[in-house]
Amino acid sequence: MSETVNATSRTRRWWNENEDRTLRREAERQLSQGAVKDWNRIAAKLPGRTNKDCRKRWSKLSECLRKGAWTAEEDKRLVDAANQFGLKWTLIAEAVGSRHADQCAKRWQNFLDPSLERLGWTSQDEEKLMAEVQMHGHSWTTIRDLAFPGRSVTDIKNRWVAHTEVKAKVSHMLAGTLSWCATGSAQTAAAALHRRPTRRSNRASCRRATYLGLWTLRWIRRGIFGPMAWSWIRCGA
Repeated sequence: MSETVNATSRTRRWWNENEDRTLRREAERQLSQGAVKDWNRIAAKLPGRTNKDCRKRWSKLSECLRKGAWTAEEDKRLVDAANQFGLKWTLIAEAVGSRHADQCAKRWQNFLDPSLERLGWTSQDEEKLMAEVQMHGHSWTTIRDLAFPGRSVTDIKNRWVAHTEVKAKVSHMLAGTLSWCATGSAQTAAAALHRRPTRRSNRASCRRATYLGLWTLRWIRRGIFGPMAWSWIRCGA
């Protein structure tokens, strides 16, 4: 328990476990929506505590909360708590000790839930993802519910990010190929002003351009950049 000074009576009052539990629950409920903003609403759940009392106590409680990567020990505590309490995130957060309820929920839903599909992405999956993004934008939860119920939102979002990176690489490579061909054509044209190009030199230039272009597409199709790149080329996205 911890003591605090009541703003009205100025007497010291210890926070008990039930008050801490209520404070955690109400603060984490607001955290799940973005941030803790309405301290008056939280104080209304705690008779005798002001919004300032609640804000200061939460500041003290949240000092021990971690951010960033989860440790193996935290994952184990989360799994054990989920098996014990079900998906009651406030109770789970208390058992984990170092994370708030929203962090625990997201960790479970995106990584630790044993029902998550952990298979790789096929070209059919990726084509379906492209179609869903065209219809629903970046509403990843909607896309998961409608098209990929066995996958996590993080898995779907990460796959789309990978797609955009592939698209940028393919665009850069094809642009480089076209630029190389255009440069070669310009040099050939300039040379033609001074001499008549031979049939052999023309054939060599064409062969080099064709060779580079075919190898670009061959690398893509063989999966150097992943199946989504080839899907993008065929669909003209």
